[in-house]
Amino acid sequence: MKDRFSARWQGNRARFGSVSYAYSEDDLLKQVEERLAAAGDVLVQEFVPGTGVGFSSFAVGGELYAPFEWVRVREVDPRGSGSSARKSVSLSPEILEFSCSLIGRVGFQGICMVEFKRHHTTGRPVLMEINGRPWGSLQLPIESGIDYPRFLVDWYLEGKLPPVEIAYKTPILLRRMVGELSHLENILKGTPKGWPIPYPGIVATLARISVPWYPGMRYDDLWFSDPRPGLSGLSHWLRSRLRESKLPV
Repeated sequence: MKDRFSARWQGNRARFGSVSYAYSEDDLLKQVEERLAAAGDVLVQEFVPGTGVGFSSFAVGGELYAPFEWVRVREVDPRGSGSSARKSVSLSPEILEFSCSLIGRVGFQGICMVEFKRHHTTGRPVLMEINGRPWGSLQLPIESGIDYPRFLVDWYLEGKLPPVEIAYKTPILLRRMVGELSHLENILKGTPKGWPIPYPGIVATLARISVPWYPGMRYDDLWFSDPRPGLSGLSHWLRSRLRESKLPV
């Protein structure tokens, strides 16, 4: 069960969307009723075990410019959520064709992202959602050589369009340290009750997250040139966990 919107206004406050899982028909009906009572609508999707795949582009007049593709390496919530680490990959003809058709028929203009799950056993990409707005992993295409925000500004102010294709860099791995810590935190809690597929292991996860750098690795929130935002985020994450544990902050 998902909210239809990533965020919505209720009164004078923003209410952010959330995701939950149902493991039986009774559980499904109960959660749907709760969502309808709280928000007035609900989005129900079939669970798809697989790897998250993202496709982004700049769309104008039914034409797509500067397409880009990436895969999720780790998600903040291992059951499915925004990524804590993701990497750029070469364009898949299947993903490219389907995304171009979908965006073109919708008639969207600007920067947008289409999200898929590639099924673990069949390899078939399954549509999850489309985001007609800047998305959480937008820094990855920038690091890889596609500056969507700059293209958007140039289009708005000057009517200038980006190149049809850009030979972006692969594989570039981008991490968000606060997300990586939250991913590890969720792993340490253990496999959720009723979870139907293998859950990531603690030792393997810790080993992957502990590697601070290798060629092609970048960070969303930590830069030598300006470390304060990243350090502030890490400090906030740590203080919030200490408050939850009732330890002195």
